[in-house]
Amino acid sequence: MATIFVRARCELESWVLIVESKSNPFPFPEESEPSFELKKLQRRGKQVAAVLGGITFGALLIAIGTRRSPIPSLDAQRFHEAQRFWESHGPPSYEIEIRVEGRQAAVYRTEVRQGEVLQATRNEQPLRQQRTMGTWSVPGMFGTILSDVENQERHRTGSAGPETPRVAVRCAFDAVYGFPTRYHRTEMTGAENVEVTWEVLRFSPL
Repeated sequence: MATIFVRARCELESWVLIVESKSNPFPFPEESEPSFELKKLQRRGKQVAAVLGGITFGALLIAIGTRRSPIPSLDAQRFHEAQRFWESHGPPSYEIEIRVEGRQAAVYRTEVRQGEVLQATRNEQPLRQQRTMGTWSVPGMFGTILSDVENQERHRTGSAGPETPRVAVRCAFDAVYGFPTRYHRTEMTGAENVEVTWEVLRFSPL
């Protein structure tokens, strides 16, 4: 009799285990704590997100800090004031590097000693003709700008001829020496506007 009771009890316990295993097939509780590896990955993800956020914020600050002011428009009065300032404050010897953007983009470097152009290059290639060499000295740059300013004034006053280019010019000048630092020229040709800009990348008194 005792043997029959024990056997019945074992069969009952086995049936209960089977029912529990079918009703909850997962060996762990559903709301278990994250594993060590999962916590490690979560921490690493937060660190990466923080680094990326810092980089993005830093890039935004740099962009704001380096944003340039617009180039002011240029008329005859501003031009002559800047030219006189250069003539009274500019050094006689210097090196200058200019980047030109437009249809004939290039980088020019010119060395001037005591007011005379010693050497000049275009995209690292030497310029040979004296006239071309002098174009990218400071007096040469003023001469190029003067031609545009005069044409602009002719159209403004109504004295322009049919062959006079219709241009709009803007220029910024160095506060210490007075040389042109940035120049923007727009020529209105009817079908489209032709734009040329140049910027002084480096100016070193000698």
